[in-house]
Amino acid sequence: MKRILILVTVFIIFAGCEAKGGFRDQAYIMKAEKTLVRIRNTLQEYKLDHGAYPGNGTDLGKVLEPYFVKEIVHDGDNIPPLSMEVMSGVNTIDQVQGVILEFKKRLFYAESSFAAPYLPHVFALDSALSCYRLELTKLEDCRVSAPLPHIAKIDTMIQQIDLEKLAEDIERNIKVKAADVVSAFQSFREAVEGFNPDEEVQNLLAEIEKGVEAYRKDSIPEDMKDPDEFVDKIIKHKKFKKKKIIKETGEELKHALVALRYARKQRDLPDFIKDMKRRIPKSFELLKEYIEKKRDSAKRAALVVMAQERLRKIKPLIDLYKKENGTLPTGDLSVALSSCKGWEELTSLFAGAPVLEETENGYIVRARVNNPEKTEIMIWVERVNEWDKLISESFSWGPVYETIDSTRTFFVKARAQDSYHTLLGIRPQIVKKEEE
Repeated sequence: MKRILILVTVFIIFAGCEAKGGFRDQAYIMKAEKTLVRIRNTLQEYKLDHGAYPGNGTDLGKVLEPYFVKEIVHDGDNIPPLSMEVMSGVNTIDQVQGVILEFKKRLFYAESSFAAPYLPHVFALDSALSCYRLELTKLEDCRVSAPLPHIAKIDTMIQQIDLEKLAEDIERNIKVKAADVVSAFQSFREAVEGFNPDEEVQNLLAEIEKGVEAYRKDSIPEDMKDPDEFVDKIIKHKKFKKKKIIKETGEELKHALVALRYARKQRDLPDFIKDMKRRIPKSFELLKEYIEKKRDSAKRAALVVMAQERLRKIKPLIDLYKKENGTLPTGDLSVALSSCKGWEELTSLFAGAPVLEETENGYIVRARVNNPEKTEIMIWVERVNEWDKLISESFSWGPVYETIDSTRTFFVKARAQDSYHTLLGIRPQIVKKEEE
């Protein structure tokens, strides 16, 4: 005989037969129900911690206060403007780097002869900007070549480009590549026809010819399949599997088709360069202003902001100490926490140990940054009791707590804030036992 435990959830008990109002009243009732469920769940936590529910007639606000205390961590007043300064620096770097990366990506699709003069400067500039970003986000020491000469050189080369000539060169190259495709197809067709192709292969050749002709006329239907697909079918055809010339001429045709498609993609390059003629100079001015006027200040701000982040990370260690010892580690925190894992790294940006002092509704941790100014930083941990606000927003009366056996059960009742002050109640989840 086996017993099975089935958990039956009893959320809300409506006491009385009051009529219900409209949507507004229903919203009030639902809010009260939700709060009662939260109280029920908190009482379950209380029982786990204390072995039983609170005694009969207990003031829930007092016994459940620790469960409704929320800690809010505040930074010192000097941190927000410094954070904004760091963020502004990062945004400037990202803005410039975004333009450079866009240019870099486009160069990979350009003819190598066009891209080659730019790439060394683009790579050097991208590396420098990445390093400048790490100065602000990771406090890394940046040792790279100066980026301004590189972006200035890129700008000079771009401004010298004759867009009309560039467009003419692209069209000329497309015609050359199209002629290569026609020639490669003729070689492939001659090779295939030399082996007496059947009707299936002839149809495939016709499809390839149709595609080649479309490319030659520079008029590609949207629904046209790539000729490469039909070339592959012929190469893999059982009749030609071991025919080396079919594979070689087929691969040459596919290569010519790829080169033509690649050349056709260059048609938007003049418009792209026209846009870069405008954006690169703006990026140069933006970067120049950052380097000459803002970079040093942003790096100093980043050190303080990073130290503040480290100070915030000490809070979990303080919480753990309080949980284990029942009190806060007041005074020099290194006395109580220096043995904690990661303490040296957390405090490496401080000039001396952080200090904790209790306040009426929380505590403050202060430290000084290890910079020439020995900037003071702090976190203020404010304890806010949510019970009073929660109850005032949920109920018009109550909650009232009752129990006949605090080891087993309880009943909590309260009235919602609807027009009829509906009486609601809740008790623990019920466990039924069934036999199998």
